[in-house]
Amino acid sequence: MRLQTNVSEGLPMGYADHALRHYASSAKRKASIYSIDGGVDYSSDITDDNKAKKAENLTVENGILRSRREFASLEGTSSFSGDIHSYKSFDTFALIHAGNTAYKISDGTLETLYSEMPDYRSVMVTYKGRIYIYCSSHVYSYALDGQSAFAEEIPTSPLYKKDYDCTTHSGIPVSGFVPNILAPYVSVTYNLSNFTGEHGGAFFVYPSLMNRDRLFRVYYKDEPVPDDKMWVQDTGFEIDRSYAITSANIVKISYFSTERKLDKSNILKDCKVGIAYGGATLDGTKIFLSGNENFKGEYFTSELADPMCFFEGNGGIIGEGNENIKAFSRQSSYLLVFTENTVSKISYGFNENTGGYFTSKKISVSVGCASENGAVLVGNKNVFASKDGIYMVCDTGADSQNTAPLSNNISDYSGNRGYNSVSHEDIQKSVCCVHDRKYMLLVNDRIFVLDLGYAPYASSSDSLKAEKRLCWTEWTGIRADIIFSVGKRLYIIDCSGETNVIKAETDGIKLASAYVLRPMSLDFNFPHENKIVERIMMEFRCAGKNVVNVKVFADGKEYYSRSVEIEPGDDGCASLYLNLPKAFMKRFDYEISGDGAFVGIFNFRADYRLMKKESN
Repeated sequence: MRLQTNVSEGLPMGYADHALRHYASSAKRKASIYSIDGGVDYSSDITDDNKAKKAENLTVENGILRSRREFASLEGTSSFSGDIHSYKSFDTFALIHAGNTAYKISDGTLETLYSEMPDYRSVMVTYKGRIYIYCSSHVYSYALDGQSAFAEEIPTSPLYKKDYDCTTHSGIPVSGFVPNILAPYVSVTYNLSNFTGEHGGAFFVYPSLMNRDRLFRVYYKDEPVPDDKMWVQDTGFEIDRSYAITSANIVKISYFSTERKLDKSNILKDCKVGIAYGGATLDGTKIFLSGNENFKGEYFTSELADPMCFFEGNGGIIGEGNENIKAFSRQSSYLLVFTENTVSKISYGFNENTGGYFTSKKISVSVGCASENGAVLVGNKNVFASKDGIYMVCDTGADSQNTAPLSNNISDYSGNRGYNSVSHEDIQKSVCCVHDRKYMLLVNDRIFVLDLGYAPYASSSDSLKAEKRLCWTEWTGIRADIIFSVGKRLYIIDCSGETNVIKAETDGIKLASAYVLRPMSLDFNFPHENKIVERIMMEFRCAGKNVVNVKVFADGKEYYSRSVEIEPGDDGCASLYLNLPKAFMKRFDYEISGDGAFVGIFNFRADYRLMKKESN
């Protein structure tokens, strides 16, 4: 507004003539956006195709943006006690070791499998159709088909002594004996016994320094003696008289020894990660265990095709041994090894003279995985959470550019939101999983969701352009410490209370935390022109009645809001039309929110006019 200093003819003295600006509107124009399905972009507030300023509690399903499903406690038993020591998910079920109990989760139910495990950290590894759980000096297994009984296993017992005498409790040490560092299980073969048991069979006393509370196994000519052919007593065991004891060392016992010099299990009992790898099969030929803070950078391997035996000295070391191994994961024919600041690949080779061997090589010297549960194979490439962002191992062959950054769209460089607002300590405790080709990273009470199925990463000479096309959303208000997927169902576990509560994604109609969508500001390709938005229209897909809240903004300032109940027609879609009050603006914003679960938002349209200044 300009104050006229000259007095116009015919006007009273002292009259100030205010020349108001007049605008003429152009013809009505239409803008249409089928779907804001490109996810969020925190790094920019500038109009960018289908990106959004805010996309909370939303996901892309069948090409449109939908509010996520809600998590609800399982029917029946949904809580359990104890610290969670390990967990692993498979096609039809998941296993959890918490406290001293192993649990199975399948079809939305929680089942107790076994209640005599140590209350200690454990590592789960799949190998040749079974899941092996390494826990302190114990090993357990469960069939990958989820059908057989959960059982404790006896580690391989190298022969320690022979000609063990039941009367003198002595035997001859075996030359070249090496202890199994998995657990101090050893074998002893007996001399002829002069004792006869109550059932008329040969009776053998237990070796001295044997832990009688642990599992043991008896063999005759290297074949296990079945339970119905053996009787166990406090001081020893009797085998059926049908077994002819004609010579020494044909009866053997494998047992857990309490001799301190044989116990090397501290090397493996504090390992945190494990995997099977080697040979030309997915099953692998050896088990790899690592993550013991006292042996930084070291990994330990089992004997060939024997997950029950680890000898000291078998394995290797990554780098200079100054960083602990955080995670293992397979990619192509390689085993990827993550420390906090590096990624290495282990490859398998075979030599006719020396047999199989492993070699390692660093493929990233600048970024690594910050969390023990932060790396996962999505499709055929690994995605992992580092202290600087989220990355993909896009290549395993070249010496450089093996990792590509993925998290530009959730990187607010002011640090107020997104990945940059998360502390390094929280990233180290983060947990990830893959579900429906979506990488999901749970950190604090939110989940960053990268939809690589909908918008896959495409290698490009312009890496920033390739990164920005990715589809990220953020789920908030989720109190959880663990996230995992079983088949088509997503689960979380909340460990903040007196008991751990497990919840599954459901088809419930209400969300505990509202979904919020605020697309980028629209200038309708006329960034410097004033305009008026007269009307907005949008469509929703939903199962029933829902209330949606709409806010509109002129150059960032809210000037209109309304809550509207929508109801779908026979096609499952509902339309919303809003006539807006007049407001001049250069950039137009709108925000949609609600608490309805799985509400799709698409087909946004706007009627607007350009406003051009008239000359006086």
